[in-house]
Amino acid sequence: MALSILVEEIVKNNEKNLLSKKSSWIRIKVKEIAKLLNGYPFDSKCFVNSNEVGFPLIRIRDIHNINTEARYNGEYNPEFVVRHGDILIGMDGDFELDIWKGNPALLNQRVCKVIIDEKKYNKKFFFYVMPGYLEAIHRRTSSVTVKHLSSFTILDTPLPLPSLPEQSLIVAEIEKQFTRFDASVKSLKAVKQKLEIYRKAVLKKAFEKKEGWEEKRISDVFHINPSKSEIKDLDENIEVSFIPMAYVSEKGKIVSMDKRKLKDVKKGFTYFKNKDVLLAKITPCFENGKKAFAEDLMNGIGFGTTEFYVLREMGEVIPEWVYYNLSREDFRSGAKRSMGGAVGQQRVSKDFIENFNLSFPKSKEEQTIIVQEIESKFSVIDKIEQVVNESLEKTEKLRKSILKSAFEGKLVKEIKNEN
Repeated sequence: MALSILVEEIVKNNEKNLLSKKSSWIRIKVKEIAKLLNGYPFDSKCFVNSNEVGFPLIRIRDIHNINTEARYNGEYNPEFVVRHGDILIGMDGDFELDIWKGNPALLNQRVCKVIIDEKKYNKKFFFYVMPGYLEAIHRRTSSVTVKHLSSFTILDTPLPLPSLPEQSLIVAEIEKQFTRFDASVKSLKAVKQKLEIYRKAVLKKAFEKKEGWEEKRISDVFHINPSKSEIKDLDENIEVSFIPMAYVSEKGKIVSMDKRKLKDVKKGFTYFKNKDVLLAKITPCFENGKKAFAEDLMNGIGFGTTEFYVLREMGEVIPEWVYYNLSREDFRSGAKRSMGGAVGQQRVSKDFIENFNLSFPKSKEEQTIIVQEIESKFSVIDKIEQVVNESLEKTEKLRKSILKSAFEGKLVKEIKNEN
C-alpha cells in the first residue's frame, strides 16, 4: 500500500494501527512528542522593504526561502524567533513543511513552528515522515478558495514510533540514499536556470527599441479593464466562460474553464472577451507569473476573479505583443515595486500598468513576425524544459519510494540483512 494512501486511511480512521500491518512499530500522536507554536499577526504598519533595517519575517511563501524580503521593524516577543534548524509548517495552501536554513527570523501568522522533544523523537525522522501525512490531510481538506490547516489536526496526527536508535539508523540511510540524487538534481536545476536566462534574453532582444519604432504608454494602445456596459443588451441566460485564478497556470496559460450563465457572473466578477490579455494583480500570483491570453471563450465572453487586470487592444498593437511584454524583467520588477496594500494582500498598481512604456513597430505584420519568432524559440525551450522536469519527477518518485520503504519498516530490515 502506498504511503499516501496508508496515511489517508490513518487520518480517516484514527483508531486502528494500520502501520502494524507493515512492521512491529506502534504509533504515537504528534502532541505526545512535540509542541506547536503558531505564528504571530505582526502589525503591518511596521513592515518595511529594506534589507538594511528590521527583522526578516517568515510568511507562508518564505518557508523554503531563506532570503525573505519581508521585514518587521517593530517590537516583538523573542518567543516568535525562528532559528536555523527549526521545523516549520505552512497552515494555508499546500501545507508545506521544511527545516529553516536561514538566519534568525520572525514567525508570521499562518506559519507554525514544531518543537520536537528529541528525547522521545528524532527531529529528522519527523521531517521525513510528516510530509506524507500532510499530503493526505490536504487531500481530505475541502475549501472554496484556500485550504486551511488546524493545529489540532497536526497534533492529533498518528506517527510511527520505532525506537530512537532505529529512527537514527533510518534517517542515516535515507540521507545516504538521497545523496546519490543530489548531484543529478543540481545539474538538472542548473539547466532550468540557464533556460530561464535564455528565455529572458529572447524577450529582451525582441523588444529592444529599434529605429522607426513607436513608443507609447500601455493605456494609449490598450483599454485597461473594459466596461461591462458593452454587453448590457445580451441575453442574461447565455452561457459564458468562468475562469478563477486557479485556472490560470504559472506558465501563462488558461488550463480550464467553467460554464456559467451571464446573469450569475455579470456582477462581482471581472469581464473579458476573446483576445484580451489577463494579468494577475495580487501577490503571490503576480510574482508566480500568472497571466493568460483569452481565447476559445463560450460565446466569446469570459468572467473571472476581480484580481485580474484586463488589457484589450485598440487596434494599433496586437494583443500578443503586450502579452509577452508582461513577462519582461523590467516590467515585472517595476510592477513589483509598485505594489501596495497589506503584506499578503499587495497588488500591482493600476497606475504602473497604464504608464508602462511599450516600444513597437508601426506595422502589425512586423509585430506578428517578431511574436512568431519568440514563440518558435519558446517552443524549443519548453520542450527541453519538459525533458528536464520529467527527469526531476523521476528523481522525486525515487525519493518517495525510499521514504515509503523506510516508513513501512523495510529499509532497516534491508540494512540489517546486508550486514
